[in-house]
Amino acid sequence: LAPRSYERIWIQPRDCTQSIHSKYVANIDPNYCSAFVVDDWPISNVTPTIELPRIDFCIKHWQDGHSWESTGAYTRIREKIIRGFPSDHGIITEHDIVSRYQKLDSIFNKIKAEGKFMLRGDLIPGNFREKGSVLIHLGPNGVPFFGLKGHHRFAIAYILGIPIPAQIGIVHVSALGVLEKMRHKSTALSF
Repeated sequence: LAPRSYERIWIQPRDCTQSIHSKYVANIDPNYCSAFVVDDWPISNVTPTIELPRIDFCIKHWQDGHSWESTGAYTRIREKIIRGFPSDHGIITEHDIVSRYQKLDSIFNKIKAEGKFMLRGDLIPGNFREKGSVLIHLGPNGVPFFGLKGHHRFAIAYILGIPIPAQIGIVHVSALGVLEKMRHKSTALSF
């Protein structure tokens, strides 16, 4: 069965060791790349997922016990604000920065206590399928690649070692054969 736009797939986060932006796979905006099937997959522009700054900040904070400030997370947002780039989640003040990371801590603690993620439709009633969730591309043979959307949620799943519902991104044609297994939490592949 072909992938459906914004459909939910389940991944084991530690299986997603590489990340790639959709523009490098199919020159397409990540907001519009869901269920896009390709027959070629680049070997360049791939980054180890845990080396991405926001993932690294989360690991240092939630796993290693460092403060958000000492991880570099606050500095990253401050620099974006100073350069005039849009900041994450409308953050424009120091208070906004602190509030954002306090909220992330609350989300982490809730997911840790419950041992699972809520589906997008449960978080946002009426949401279309898994639109807006962690973006996962399926490379050759179904190997998952983090699509650079949903960094903090991905990091939470990675640190806690729990399966995460994700929005399907770009799909390599050879991944179609394993897609059915990724549609079900109980059979999410482990590579």
